[in-house]
Amino acid sequence: MDYKKIDFKADRYYVGLTYPGSLSPQRLEEVDLPSFWMTFSEQFMNRHVSHLVQKEEAIGYMERTQHSNYAYTAACEVTEFGETSDFDKIVIPKGTYLSFEISFQDKDREIQFVYDFVRNNSDSIADLSYCFEYYPESFNHEDEHTSLYFMVPLKEK
Repeated sequence: MDYKKIDFKADRYYVGLTYPGSLSPQRLEEVDLPSFWMTFSEQFMNRHVSHLVQKEEAIGYMERTQHSNYAYTAACEVTEFGETSDFDKIVIPKGTYLSFEISFQDKDREIQFVYDFVRNNSDSIADLSYCFEYYPESFNHEDEHTSLYFMVPLKEK
């Protein structure tokens, strides 16, 4: 499976809305994340968030909870935490990340492939305590051929 290593030179800050349940990477298709993203977008546009980074990018942040499930948060980047209108706060630590380009059309299946690849790779130095979908400015949810990136942090040495 192809990936690139990307270095974040500094911590990155995000604010967002957490999905009201947990998800399993093996059963993402069972959760209605598109509707959740619409709810997040509507709420985000109608509330004040200070220090918002002026890019049309977002992340789907997944943090491991119990039983290998994840809490999922749709979020946008800020330069620092200020007024966040009660959105959840996320810090993506500086460090090295594995970046997998995946097709939006097959996102759930490809994320499962990434998990399997990382988990089954005996040389893996990946940290699966959190990971995130990165939706760049070029992302267009109406284009079935659009891509996003699935980012998995490497363990600190």
